[in-house]
Amino acid sequence: MWILWGVFSTLLGSLSVPFRKKSLAITNISNPLYINLGNVIGLTIVVIFFMLWYMDTALLSYKFFIFLWLSATLFFFKTPIILNVYKKEKISALLPYENLNKIFIVIISFLFLSSINPVSTSSFVVTLIAICVIVGFTVDWKKMILPKSFNNIIVRQGLQSVHSLVIAYTVSLATDKIYFMMYLIVLTIVFSYSNIKNKEFSVLPTLPKEFYKSRITESLLWNVWYIITLFLMSTYGIIITILLSFLWLGMTMFFSYFMLWEKPTRKEISLIVIVSSLVGIWFFLK
Repeated sequence: MWILWGVFSTLLGSLSVPFRKKSLAITNISNPLYINLGNVIGLTIVVIFFMLWYMDTALLSYKFFIFLWLSATLFFFKTPIILNVYKKEKISALLPYENLNKIFIVIISFLFLSSINPVSTSSFVVTLIAICVIVGFTVDWKKMILPKSFNNIIVRQGLQSVHSLVIAYTVSLATDKIYFMMYLIVLTIVFSYSNIKNKEFSVLPTLPKEFYKSRITESLLWNVWYIITLFLMSTYGIIITILLSFLWLGMTMFFSYFMLWEKPTRKEISLIVIVSSLVGIWFFLK
């Protein structure tokens, strides 16, 4: 049953990417305001959480809040970087570099976080192979032309590596639902302060309806994806969550083709088949 949640999460995350790129192309609002609009949608989901699930706030501790604040700080610095990259690069051009950080995450998780969520050696090995295959297939070894935003991509990947490990540890200190709730509240406060300080809310009435449709859709999809990802991370560990996330390759290219007309190459299609096969092999070996 849980692998179905992984596939469903992947579907939502993949579908959110073209909507994000589309909404960014429609208007040129500041990154903090763009992010905060998504936080507002997330807070709506938090209210639903309050209504449907009991949250044991006794699990909260000073240690939890320290790592929560660290997680929010990393998000504050990394997200504007990736939004700028999405504005300048094709989605397919980002694939090699989007997965480089996962090598570091998987190794550190296997060595130091296995006590939180034990993982088999076969899962560790298959995940590493899948990452290497993705990087190997998506880099143009003949031309070796780096994206225009290469420096920003590398900085973002470094921040993402640390952020993912901090999230995994913070969730282990409480629950996935408590983390999601407190995380969004902290982010909304931080970004709202930035929006008010820079007087950015005044542009909201001037934004086109098409932007709001794409932004709200992307945010709903992303927040539900994030909730399920946190659940998988807290229950099965970060390595299994990363392995299941590789299913998003095919889905992202599929949606990008029909929504943004970014046609995948034969090489990219071969990559999808190989990585999906590796996930299938892992399922039988686990």
